[in-house]
Amino acid sequence: MPLKRIPLERDLVRRLKDDPEFAGEFLDALSEVSLPVQLSLWRTLKKIPQKKISKELGIQQAHLSRIEREGLKGRVGLYQKMAKLLGARIGIIPREAKIVWKNPRIPA
Repeated sequence: MPLKRIPLERDLVRRLKDDPEFAGEFLDALSEVSLPVQLSLWRTLKKIPQKKISKELGIQQAHLSRIEREGLKGRVGLYQKMAKLLGARIGIIPREAKIVWKNPRIPA
């Protein structure tokens, strides 16, 4: 079953697409939260159910839910695979770097 988009998510997606300054500030702030939270948010914005991602990762949906809530230490490979499935990538960004979102590809 596809995820139903709530009004806050619709507004966030619209602002990310329409306002480059907001998108940059959002991405800067997002880079400060834990990796599991970043991946969970990206999965939600792309309207991809946990069940689909967990199947691709070869783990149970309940395990993915726990990872998104609590994180999982020492499993960078799993996070990289999840990011790839979400059309994203993981990297280290210097604090002084400015993030610019040039080509947002979030479904409407």
